[in-house]
Amino acid sequence: MTQLLLQNPDGFMTEYNAVKSNIVRYTSYLKSKKYSEEQHERQKTLIEKYTEKESVMSEILKNNIYDRRSSGKQN
Repeated sequence: MTQLLLQNPDGFMTEYNAVKSNIVRYTSYLKSKKYSEEQHERQKTLIEKYTEKESVMSEILKNNIYDRRSSGKQN
C-alpha cells in the first residue's frame, strides 16, 4: 500500500475512497431485512475486512504526511 501511495497517489486515493464506500455499502446492507442471516454474516466479515484496510491506509497517509512535514518537503 505504501508503494501505491508513493508511486501513484491518485490510485491510492481512489482505492481509499472505494474502501470507505464499501464500508458504507455493507453497513447499509446489514440494516436491510431482505438478506438472509448467512448473507448478513458475510457482510459483517466484509465490513471487518474493509475497516481494517481503511485503518491501515489511514495510518499510511498519516505517516506519509508526517514524514513529509518532518523532512521539510512540501507538496
